[in-house]
Amino acid sequence: MEWLADNAVLVAFLFAAVVVLAAMALAGWRGWRLYRAARAEGVRVTALTDSLSAEAARLQARADAIPRRQAEIQGTVGRIQREAAVLGVMASHATAARRTLMAPLRYIGR
Repeated sequence: MEWLADNAVLVAFLFAAVVVLAAMALAGWRGWRLYRAARAEGVRVTALTDSLSAEAARLQARADAIPRRQAEIQGTVGRIQREAAVLGVMASHATAARRTLMAPLRYIGR
């Protein structure tokens, strides 16, 4: 016990060194775990970013196709309108032809 009292500064220094080294080891271990977790999340975020970029490119391609598709639809609507006009003219001529062909039957009484 006398040795402990004579070397109290040395014992206190050694105790403090052990406590500091233990704290540094714990901090290093937790830092290593944090580094590994951050690296794993970085890989996951990179994969998600790549898939998001691919989805954005796909959506952009579809958005770019909208004006072309609208032009196709407008062309089709115009063609259908022209065909409807032609059918209307044909129907009016067919009605007139029917009236002409049915006119003699009016004179007979049918």
